Amino acid sequence: MVLSTDEKEVSYPFPIVDEFTLGSGANNHIQISHPNISKQHFAIRTNWEGLSFIYDMGSERGTYIGNKKLEKGQLLQLHFGDIITLGKYDYAFQIG
Repeated sequence: MVLSTDEKEVSYPFPIVDEFTLGSGANNHIQISHPNISKQHFAIRTNWEGLSFIYDMGSERGTYIGNKKLEKGQLLQLHFGDIITLGKYDYAFQIG
């Protein structure tokens, strides 16, 4: 995943697990400390066919794919290049 802000761009390795989480809490695969990011913000689950799905874990400020806000627990299939927005941070979904 690629994190983009106005100041910089940082790449995070996509963990090789069935499900990984991103949030400000220490128990996440990707931890980002920022007031706009909840302790457990979202998770991405990959199924046996290699398809990836994102869901919001009840974050306070929401998870957006493009302009669409995910409801808590709603699964949405991700595609290469999808933009995941959390507050002022944009994440580009890139695997492969």
